[in-house]
Amino acid sequence: MKRRKNNWAYRALVAFAIVALLCAGVMNTVFAGQAGNAGGAIVSDDENSVLAAITKVFRTGESTDIPDATFTFTFTQETDVTTDAAGNALEVAQDLVPLKDIAASVTSSMTGTEDTTERVKTVEVQTDNFLEQAADNANYTKAGIYVYTVTEEQTGAYTIADATKETLTYSKAEYTIYVYVANTADGSGVYVKAISAVLTKDDAGLGEGDPGVSAEVGSKVDPTPNPSPETDGSISADNSDFKFTNDYLKTNGGSGDPTDPTNQFLEIGKTVAGDFGDHTKYFDFAVTLMKPLVATNTVYKGYVVDENNNVVTSADNLDAADAGLLQTDGTTGYQYIEFAIDSTTGVAQENVKLKHNQRLVFTDANVGTHFEAVETGVTNYTPTLNVMIDNTTISDVDYTGTVGSGMDTKELIVAEDQENSAGFTNTYIDVTPTGIIMNNLPFFILIAIALIALVVFVIVKRRKKAGHCSKR
Repeated sequence: MKRRKNNWAYRALVAFAIVALLCAGVMNTVFAGQAGNAGGAIVSDDENSVLAAITKVFRTGESTDIPDATFTFTFTQETDVTTDAAGNALEVAQDLVPLKDIAASVTSSMTGTEDTTERVKTVEVQTDNFLEQAADNANYTKAGIYVYTVTEEQTGAYTIADATKETLTYSKAEYTIYVYVANTADGSGVYVKAISAVLTKDDAGLGEGDPGVSAEVGSKVDPTPNPSPETDGSISADNSDFKFTNDYLKTNGGSGDPTDPTNQFLEIGKTVAGDFGDHTKYFDFAVTLMKPLVATNTVYKGYVVDENNNVVTSADNLDAADAGLLQTDGTTGYQYIEFAIDSTTGVAQENVKLKHNQRLVFTDANVGTHFEAVETGVTNYTPTLNVMIDNTTISDVDYTGTVGSGMDTKELIVAEDQENSAGFTNTYIDVTPTGIIMNNLPFFILIAIALIALVVFVIVKRRKKAGHCSKR
C-alpha cells in the first residue's frame, strides 16, 4: 500500500513537471512572436537595456585610397503598425520617442580587408549604441513596443571632386526595428528588454516581390555591436549584422579623352629595337582585365595610340576573326577595341596586335582592376619588359627573356597614382652582311685569338727546333 502511494506521488510530480515545461515553451513562443521573428529577438536576461548598433560597410577596389566620409542614419517612428514581421497582431506604443540620427565614419587611415578573389577592399565601422539616447533627451518613460524605420541619408557623406573619376553609391537599404520597453521588477522605471531588426529593402532599394531582390530581404538581423571593433576598419565576424553597404569606385582617367596622357591610366606599349628590327611588324598580345566585382561597368575600351598620342586603332590591331571588336566611341569618334566583361567572373580577355611605338591605353580601368599581358614569342627577337605600378618600377621580377621567347607581366593591380604601364621591347639580333651574328662576335674574337696564339706557338717551336739542328 505504501509503494502504491509513492508511485502515485511520483507520477503526479512527473506530470506537473511536463505541464510546467509546456507552459514555459508557450510563454517563450509568445514573446518570440512579439519580437517579430520567432526565436530571433535580442533579449536582456537582466534589467540592463540591450545594446544595438549599425555597421557601415564601405567597399571599393583594391589599392584604392579610402576617403574621409561620414554616413548618417535616420530613425522614423511608426505608430500605425498593426502586425510584426511574422504577421502577428501587434499594438504599438503611440507615445512619440524619436531616436537621434547616428553616424559612422570611414577615414583615410583605415586599411580594411582586401579580397584578392573579388578584387575588393572592404572597410567596416560601427555606430555607437543608438538605443542609449533618444532625441531631445526624451528617453523611454513608458513600457510598450516602439517601432521605427531606419534608412541612410543619400547625400553629404563625401564630396565628389570629379564626377567623371569618382562614384559613390549610397545604400537604399531599409530596416524596421521593434524596440520592446519593459517595466523594472520594482516598478521604479523602464528599460529596453529586447530589440528585433528586420531587413525590408536591400541596398538597391528593392523589397519583397521586386525582380532581382536580395534573398536576405524579410529576414531578421542581429544588431548586437562588437564590443571591440577593429580600429583599422577590418572585417570582423563580431560586428553588428545591422548593415548598410556603400560602393566607392575611382578611375584616374575618368573615361576621358584617350589622346590626353593624363587620362592614359593603364597602358601596354610596344618598342622594336635593333638595327634590323621591323618597325612595321605586329606582335601578338593576350590582354586580360579583371574588374573589382563592386564595379558596374560591362566593358573596357582599349584605344591604340602612337608616339604622338594620336588614336590609330584599326583592324590591323586585331585578328580577322575579332574584327567585330572594333567599335567607335559615340562621344569622341575614336575607334577602340571592346573588352566585354563576363557578368559572373568580372573578367575580360582579348587578343591584340601592336607594332613599334604603339600603345594600348585604357581610361576606364577602375583602381583595383587586375590586369595581365602576355606577348607571343617571335623568332630572332629577344623580349624585355619594364613594368611600372603606382609610378614605381617593378624590380623584384626578372622581365628578361631569351631569343624567340614570349613575355608575361604576370597578374598585376592597377594602383591609384597616374602611371600603371607595361612596356614590351623586342630586340632583333644584330647581323653582318657576311652572316656573322654580331651578338656572337665576342666568341669569334676569342676563337681567333686562340688560333693566332696556336700558330705563333707552332712557328716559334719550329724555329727553335731548326736552330738546334743547325748547331749540330
